[in-house]
Amino acid sequence: MQGDQCFTVAQRLRFLEQSRIVILAIPQTEETIDLIGEQELNALGPTGILINIARGPVVNQKALYNALREGGIAAAGLDVWYDYQPEPDEQGRKYPYDQPFHELPNVLLSPHRAGHPIDYPPRWRQVFDNINRFAQGKILTNIVDLDKGY
Repeated sequence: MQGDQCFTVAQRLRFLEQSRIVILAIPQTEETIDLIGEQELNALGPTGILINIARGPVVNQKALYNALREGGIAAAGLDVWYDYQPEPDEQGRKYPYDQPFHELPNVLLSPHRAGHPIDYPPRWRQVFDNINRFAQGKILTNIVDLDKGY
């Protein structure tokens, strides 16, 4: 795949077929829940790697677990979860998913803890820039669209 190609959501299977590593970084909306399922993971194929830093439900949990367990994809890096307030199991353990991802050797699990902005001066510059933009009646950067869910 050439680096200058663009694909629409409708073309995602073609994109995935041409990809080796896919990093998901999109919001969770009604339109993106289960965006990646069995068909998409099959298109990524047995040498493909999926990294999800978006939201858990963007990828169908059962399809992802099965693809990882059965070799449908090579590996996954997960920094997102499906249940952020899980109930404890009979041994008091809390897993933020229904499928036993922790038992798979080809999954890297991360606790989904982003850096705190107090320690990141560029983030504060963005905040102050937006405050100034608002005061001057200018368009803000990083606009949140609640109607779209992000």
